[in-house]
Amino acid sequence: SLRGKMFPGGGRVHCAPFADETLWREIKDKAHFWGTEDFYGVDLTPLKREAVRSYFRQCVVDAFEPELLSSQPTSFAWDWTTLRADELESLDMHLEFKVRRAGPVHGVACWFDVLFEGTTKSRWLTTAPGLPTTHWYQMRLVFERPMRCEAGETVKGRMRMTALDNQSYAVTVELKGKGGKAVSGEWDLKDPYYRQTIYPQPGYTKEQLARFYGEPPA
Repeated sequence: SLRGKMFPGGGRVHCAPFADETLWREIKDKAHFWGTEDFYGVDLTPLKREAVRSYFRQCVVDAFEPELLSSQPTSFAWDWTTLRADELESLDMHLEFKVRRAGPVHGVACWFDVLFEGTTKSRWLTTAPGLPTTHWYQMRLVFERPMRCEAGETVKGRMRMTALDNQSYAVTVELKGKGGKAVSGEWDLKDPYYRQTIYPQPGYTKEQLARFYGEPPA
């Protein structure tokens, strides 16, 4: 109905670079098995390169501390009351960040907000890092080869999301920094790494920690 309400009626996606050496090494080390030269007489090393590539193509689903972010996010908003379905088939988002500390950029983190706009009041539901963790967590796209940046450096690029027949998206990210350096990656959102099932998550209450991981740490 033209006189009705849509809930949620709008949404925002936020993207920001992050630095997380622990996560990067964790993904890289997943392919260690494929470096075995004699697995019951079979040399697995020809498959290692493809194994590394496949692990880095998985988007990481977990919650993380906002201190890992290397800059303020770039944000994108949509009004779902006017948005056409075909406009979601391909999304091309231009990114620009000012890195606040020197060091590697290991990837791009993403999260979303949705708006519930009532007749007299409006409320945002957010999945932002540092706030109470939802069952959507956050998503991180980890580069196989991180890009090192300087404090205050401006990094520009784009994120492309292409709808697939399996009700998901293929994502590519390209970032460029000072001096012509660049980094890129591609991910299949239908094949995530659900890291939140392995490690206790920031933002959980003591009750949630006990439920999912046993007794919470003191």
